[in-house]
Amino acid sequence: MRKGVTGSVALTAAGAARPLAFGRTTVKASKGLRLTIARLPDRIAPGQAVALRLRVRDARGAVAAAVVVTVRVGKATLEALTDRAGRATIELPAATGRTVAVRASAPAHAVGTAVIRCAGPGRGADAQTRAGEIQPGMRSGA
Repeated sequence: MRKGVTGSVALTAAGAARPLAFGRTTVKASKGLRLTIARLPDRIAPGQAVALRLRVRDARGAVAAAVVVTVRVGKATLEALTDRAGRATIELPAATGRTVAVRASAPAHAVGTAVIRCAGPGRGADAQTRAGEIQPGMRSGA
């Protein structure tokens, strides 16, 4: 990019509305810092009610307060808001399906998602990682 090249930027509440073009250079805008969900259990036994305690951080590792955490268990949808330390607790009813879906969202952040498998001991169920969005068990950035 040459010095002095200018361009225009269309902004929405979530950030840049489209890729940015400066001369011949195009820069893809990010939706914000990705949220990561940590402290998820490896598995939940089918039919087991459990208190899901988790922590949400942004991509820099800072705790993320006031994040809406949504959990889907079967046909039920539950929500909680993270506290100043980025923690939330959601009381899950007995898991009836094969998975529990967890989603963390906040303005100016990219959504973080996780899936917890429902299976009994020894059946190999783990929190699953999709496209690098989930970081269960306090892995990098959590």
